[in-house]
Amino acid sequence: MITPRLKCIIDHTKGDRIADIGTDHAYIPIYLVENDLAEYIIAGDVRQGPVDIAKANVEKHKLSDKIEVRLGSGLSVIEKGEVDTVIIAGMGGQLISEILSADIEKARECNLVLQPMNAQYELRKYLISNGFSIADEDIAIEGFKVYNIMNVINKPQKEFDNDIEYHLPKYLVNHKYYKNLYNKKHREFVKVITGLENSKDVDEDKLNKYKYWLKVCPERLAYSWDNVGLLCGDENKDVKKVFVTLDTNINTVKEAISKNADMIVSHHPILLGGIKRIDYSTSVGQMLKLLIENNIPLFAAHTNMDTAKGGINDKLAEIFELTDIKILDQHTDDSSAGLGRYGKLEKTIKFGNFAEHCKKILGTPFLRVSGDFEKDINTVAVASGSCSEIIPIAFEKGADVIITGDMKYHNMIDMIELGICVIDAGHYPTEICVMDIFEDILKDTDINIIKSENKDIFKLV
Repeated sequence: MITPRLKCIIDHTKGDRIADIGTDHAYIPIYLVENDLAEYIIAGDVRQGPVDIAKANVEKHKLSDKIEVRLGSGLSVIEKGEVDTVIIAGMGGQLISEILSADIEKARECNLVLQPMNAQYELRKYLISNGFSIADEDIAIEGFKVYNIMNVINKPQKEFDNDIEYHLPKYLVNHKYYKNLYNKKHREFVKVITGLENSKDVDEDKLNKYKYWLKVCPERLAYSWDNVGLLCGDENKDVKKVFVTLDTNINTVKEAISKNADMIVSHHPILLGGIKRIDYSTSVGQMLKLLIENNIPLFAAHTNMDTAKGGINDKLAEIFELTDIKILDQHTDDSSAGLGRYGKLEKTIKFGNFAEHCKKILGTPFLRVSGDFEKDINTVAVASGSCSEIIPIAFEKGADVIITGDMKYHNMIDMIELGICVIDAGHYPTEICVMDIFEDILKDTDINIIKSENKDIFKLV
């Protein structure tokens, strides 16, 4: 079975004669040979059990003439010059370093494809300090687990400028899964810091180092008041069916349970104000009870999804076919992220006509609007959800109209006085596209996506 992790390893493997160290079931060697991506492969494993399974799989596929399964530790299963590429995947970064050190000369003559399950920091440190170079690195997502795949060659590489880069290399910043890696590291740092602080013999140097790393690796795309990430449940649970929703409420939780979801991914979080007790008579208490009883983890991406590149506001800008798109409120040190977007329409349109167009685009039967219906609209600002506070910024950027939700009365008065047109489309219509975004994020995984059928809570009467 070729999972997204294994496929990413395969995609980064180039060579005619390959060794797969820690082959387990020999899935990678079989795929490479069957798809004419390699001529000959040595599949090695240190344990007799996996060796027997690998041999059985190879024989089943009638590939014994091209795949040789060998019992042995690390690179001891190959002779010097026998292969041109070595895969070491599915084990810890520390163990990978030890395997390379044990047969360093064999390692130096091969291209290396490394996929550490942990200790990526230590592995990168080892590679660079021992004359290797990370020629390329990729990120794979399998379920909600994040994996690094490294292409390594025997060529000296300059040390990274900052220690944090060994955790989060700069060259990965523009990767589509960088945010996943970023958040994973943040959770790791928090866990280590908590453990150190609770230890009887505190390693102050280590504690201070991790606190520094945490400081330069915050959940920076979310606002400080927000509550994002895994809010309930076991992060190590294997998930196959994920229920995506705009809102987490008692109805959506029940819907997820009825559809046998393994996990809920929501835009709007619960527990924003913190919780001191779980009271089953409250809606939050009922939700938590159902989630825990049914072993359903809850993950929320809220203001970080509003602000992120490719998030809700980028989606809104895309829906309205804006060009020359820029960020409204640059509240983070990430130049690609921020609250709201603004850009140009292809053709100028009267505000009254644009409002009707907006209803069709957002699929809503009603809007609250303010402004001169005869005003020419060319520059459009979008800000999903409740974003009254950044409307003045839209005015400063030269927007003719801003589309948002949950507009406050006095903010609307201010906008009238400034002469900017405002469309209050409602919270739900401006953010329901988040389910499409969640689906797009997870599309390359083996996860079955279930979309919530929950509708806008507001009705026309």
